[in-house]
Formats: sequence, structure tokens, C-alpha cells
Amino acid sequence: MERKHLIIEGVHTYLYELFGLSVEYEIESDLEKLPPSLKYINRSAIQLPKNTTGEELELCFAASPNQEYVSITDSDDFELESNSILYGVQHLHMDMNGHCAHHILFNFRGKSLLLSSVILLNSSLVRFLNEWKSNKGFVNLRFFSISLGNLDDVWIKNRVDIKQSEVALELKWKMR
Repeated sequence: MERKHLIIEGVHTYLYELFGLSVEYEIESDLEKLPPSLKYINRSAIQLPKNTTGEELELCFAASPNQEYVSITDSDDFELESNSILYGVQHLHMDMNGHCAHHILFNFRGKSLLLSSVILLNSSLVRFLNEWKSNKGFVNLRFFSISLGNLDDVWIKNRVDIKQSEVALELKWKMR
């Protein structure tokens, strides 16, 4: 194991022994390397290095598979494993940098899904929304947000029967 990972694990173990579970632990990584797998992590924000595989990413969550919030920023053409731990994360944010998000959309089992900079067919989004709306799938999902520019919103609204509130309010905040 790399020396840097050993140091990180040592510091993490010391902090856990000192504070216990009363502290929320969060991992953040940069584009150089994936973070080590650590126990008792509640949140992760990971920027995927180039050529990262789904299997390599899964190893980051081996010691803390049930995280509350995970944010993944992808700079490469990346695909999660079909049985990925991430599909069960409560709150998942995926910034896919112009890559397809079909597999994430239809396999996610958590409470909130935020997809940014993704490619998705209008028909896939309609299928997803109709299944979610009719309780035929995604029973845990309470919040869904998607940010992309190639959608035909009129075509989608006509096929999903979306009712738009006249008093809709958009709030933005920073996560701490």
C-alpha cells in the first residue's frame, strides 16, 4: 500500500479512537488518485482520475458502503458496475462531463439523485419519470434533478403529464 494511504489511515484511526462516531467523517479527493477505503465515512466527494474503472471506484467504498452522501465528478468515459454500491447511497450527485447516465438513472435506489452534465435520451427520461410517477419503480426516490441542455421539454411534458406549479421556488445552497 502506498505510504500516503497508510498515513491517512493512521490519522483517521487516531481521530476515530479520539472522537468515536460523534463526528461525521467526509472524504474528498482530487484528480490524482482515488482515496483509500476508510471505515465510518458518512460522505465522499471524489473527482475521478482518468481511466478509473467502476471496480476501482467500488474499492473506495469497501469499508464504508452505506454512506449518506456521495458526489462523483467524472472527467472520463466512466461506467458504474451493474451492482454498484453507489446505487444504494441515500443522496447521490453525479457530474458526468457529457457522458451517458442511463445506467445510473435506472439502477439508483436511494432518496435523492442529482445528475449534472449528462447525456440522456428524451425517451429514457420519459420512461423513468412515468415509472417513478406511477410507483412502478424508484419507490425510495424523493428528489430528482437533472441538468443538461439537449432535452425537448415540451415533448417530455406532453408524454409525462407534468403539472407545473405557478408558485414554484428554486433554492440554492452550498453544502458544508
